[in-house]
Amino acid sequence: MPKTKPITPRSRLSLLQIRSIVAVVLLILLSIVVWFSLRGASPTHNQLQTSSSVSPTASSSPSNPPSASTTSPPTSPAVTSAPTPATSLPTPTGQVLNKPEVHLSESDPGTQYGSGMDSTCQTIAGASCGIELTSSTGQVKTVAAKQVVAMNGTYGVDLTWDVKVLNLSVGTWSARAVATKDGQTAKSNAWPLTVTQ
Repeated sequence: MPKTKPITPRSRLSLLQIRSIVAVVLLILLSIVVWFSLRGASPTHNQLQTSSSVSPTASSSPSNPPSASTTSPPTSPAVTSAPTPATSLPTPTGQVLNKPEVHLSESDPGTQYGSGMDSTCQTIAGASCGIELTSSTGQVKTVAAKQVVAMNGTYGVDLTWDVKVLNLSVGTWSARAVATKDGQTAKSNAWPLTVTQ
């Protein structure tokens, strides 16, 4: 019977080294497998998916035609456009009053405190513009609206009117430009007007 060599400390060391190397290699391989599984698929798996979904006619034989669900792409619902809402009428701008105070006793309407007034109203094309006056007691008077025309690169109207003709009473009034178009109405900020005797 042949004699077996006894295991020496030196041979034990090399055996431990071999086991350690094998364990490290297995750990590296396991890490690679886990990494690919976390990514979702290996590159070859992605290539297989791409090539199998490119064309159903390339992978199907004439004797085994593909089903209708694989040949027709999913249909999206029909897109219908909603009717475009009418553009809202912007707030009119301009000099609503050319003077803040009128004296009814002034005989010349063209003077500083005369009853003659000049109002401008700027808005969009196709609109009409007038003036609305409201007293502190709630009485309302209006200057008739006129169709706006092109003026200095915008659309507007110049309204001349008279406090006496409009029969405004003594007191404080608020004047606003009022624009109308297609059933819409927009009013400017209030301008104060003081009417004295």
